Amino acid sequence: MKAHIMRLVLMVVALTVSGFLFSAGHHSKDHPSAIFEEIGLFNDGGMAVPHPAQDQPSKSSAAERLTTAINEHGLDTALKLFSELRENSGGYDFNRNEFNTLGHKLLDNQEYEAAVAVFNLNTEMFPDSPDVYYNLAKACMYTSDRVCAEKNLKVTLVKNPNHYYAKRILDDFDRRFERVSQEREKFYLPGEQTGLKGPYLGQKPPGLTAEIFAPGIVSKALGQVVGCTFSPDGTEIIFSQYMTIMACRLEKEGWTAPKSIVFLENERAHEPHITLDGKKLYFGWARPTPEGFPKPARPKEWGDYGIYYCERTTEGWGKPKYAGYGMYVTSSRDGRVYITEMQESSAHIKRVIVENGIFVKFKELGGGLGRIHQDFPRTAHPSISPDGRTILFDVERGYGLFAAYLDESGKWSKPVNLCEHGLLEGSFSGTYSPDGKYYFFHNEGDVYWISSKFIERLRPDNQKAHIGFK
Repeated sequence: MKAHIMRLVLMVVALTVSGFLFSAGHHSKDHPSAIFEEIGLFNDGGMAVPHPAQDQPSKSSAAERLTTAINEHGLDTALKLFSELRENSGGYDFNRNEFNTLGHKLLDNQEYEAAVAVFNLNTEMFPDSPDVYYNLAKACMYTSDRVCAEKNLKVTLVKNPNHYYAKRILDDFDRRFERVSQEREKFYLPGEQTGLKGPYLGQKPPGLTAEIFAPGIVSKALGQVVGCTFSPDGTEIIFSQYMTIMACRLEKEGWTAPKSIVFLENERAHEPHITLDGKKLYFGWARPTPEGFPKPARPKEWGDYGIYYCERTTEGWGKPKYAGYGMYVTSSRDGRVYITEMQESSAHIKRVIVENGIFVKFKELGGGLGRIHQDFPRTAHPSISPDGRTILFDVERGYGLFAAYLDESGKWSKPVNLCEHGLLEGSFSGTYSPDGKYYFFHNEGDVYWISSKFIERLRPDNQKAHIGFK
């Protein structure tokens, strides 16, 4: 355990400085913050965690001190020393999100008992926070303690009746508990070689019925995956779990297990998208708008957030650059970029014009999508097909995925609700494979994939001939 704990010290310290830690608390879909509910951009009060002032003197991290104590003295002694530290806490910063992050890192490294202890401390220090009980419940599931897990999931819902993931896990507790047990039997450390070979982590391609993608590796029993993207050459899969961007890479020996990507290892970012030329990686990043750029109009509770991108270099991904305000980027092979434009009380899918890497103008999609925002104040998470002729998006999370089709004249069809044609209810937030053969989407924390023929078979009959679809 000591070797794993040592690797956590710098990560926890960096997270203290960055101030980009957010919980996964949830609100009703009618609240403006519901636009961000699936990505955990809000703390338990619905307000964005503030970015610390640069000139504000910082206290020593209590989470860092606990990490060092565990490494030097073992868990039991460290907990006793930490109890004394709490009684004489002057000069130390007890940050709930730091302890949450430390607990999750312990879970990632299979230090389950230590994770339970850390999350227990958080419930003592922050008894009014729903997420501290939710995180403790997850850790208890990994220690096979059903009573502890169910108890703390219920406490989570008492504290926050709208906590999305706590409700889903409790409603499906037996199946998820069994999945956790199976994952423990074949658990990979971050970046460890899995031995899996072939495209898409060696998974069997799906047909017209959706299948969970890479269970136990990408899709986990207690995971919260949002955003999944693939390099055009098929050697890299990047996705976000909670607010951490992870990557699996195909090496000579096979695919590696997910590991946070280096240039964002200590930051809170999510929803990645690799352009189809493989040259750019877009992602959402919770940090203040850079100086010199206009601050977008938005409710204060949305906090600091924007879209950034990195350009691929010979040594990997380059330094992040600010692109503009919005959420969830997608692009077609011809370079057209689509995004969710967030407004004061709504969100709309739009095309965005990019000049010199900067978002300069949002454009309505028109056609059959011209009135969609009158029917649904919130449309989000667009995913454009590689050929640019099909766009998918979700509406008022929980209502499912819709598809619209571009005709020969360049007009979009009226949207089709895919869930009314057999797709899983409550599906949202997807992406196409680079070759357009498969569609990946999210449902209750898992990533699913399905043949894109499922989507194309619903294209209006008058469009099928001119695109060669049969």
